[in-house]
Amino acid sequence: MFFHKDIPYKEIQNWITIQLPAVYQAAKNGLDIEIKPHKNKRSNEQNRFLMAIIVAILRFHNQTGFMPEGCKAWMMRSDILKEYWKARYGVVNTHCLDTVAFTKFIDFIQLTMVEETGGEWEVLQPDSAYLKSLIEDAGL
Repeated sequence: MFFHKDIPYKEIQNWITIQLPAVYQAAKNGLDIEIKPHKNKRSNEQNRFLMAIIVAILRFHNQTGFMPEGCKAWMMRSDILKEYWKARYGVVNTHCLDTVAFTKFIDFIQLTMVEETGGEWEVLQPDSAYLKSLIEDAGL
């Protein structure tokens, strides 16, 4: 259960107090209770944007023959290329990245492409809905 930071602590406590007896009685084997800070995970828009970048890199390769540093021809597939960029960035799993860290990962890919292509790579821009979600996640 997620409670926004604006909700007063007492209201959260009251809600738990009301819900707990019913859940406890219905539980056959006991309860799992986990309390932890909320982490803004990356959005579906970010996932789609990453895949759009990967596909654009593959199209760029097909048009120009360019491959990122260390890539081989057999690696120029979307599933493998995504893993290549994760390894190059130094992250094992992108699911552990929050929205800000994931944005930095995407920026790394694009800026590296610009650098390695001598400026031929045209940086993709996300649509306005994606930008709005990033601003909301950042609390701006």
